[in-house]
Amino acid sequence: MTSLPTLEQALSLYACRWGMEMMFKDCKSGGYNLERTTVNDARFLALVLVMAMAYCLATLAGDGLRKLKVNHYVTRLNEHARQRPRHSEFGTALYGHLWCCGMEVWTQLAIELMQLKPHKRLNYQRGMKALSLIQTTL
Repeated sequence: MTSLPTLEQALSLYACRWGMEMMFKDCKSGGYNLERTTVNDARFLALVLVMAMAYCLATLAGDGLRKLKVNHYVTRLNEHARQRPRHSEFGTALYGHLWCCGMEVWTQLAIELMQLKPHKRLNYQRGMKALSLIQTTL
């Protein structure tokens, strides 16, 4: 007869679900919008295969951004009460790519603003260093 798991074991097992929940969100409304596809069965399987490869690459890139500690530049910060990250590694990579694209568009304006607020130059330099790190990861 097997014994029931302790509360700590049950909570630990339940915490493992968090990664799966994040992946489901990424595949649905948080990224690929898989539920809105209108393809036939064969094309759906091909789509899922390509999506799985792209998801793995993006997840690895997002993990790299977290290891470089530049993810706070591209994702919203966590609240103090939140124990799990707000975004998955996939979401971090997605927002990192968008952040790099935005920096290309707004860099000239930021440089002009630095002339008006020179005391903000250190923050700008930190952001530019983060941008170069993010670009090497993506």
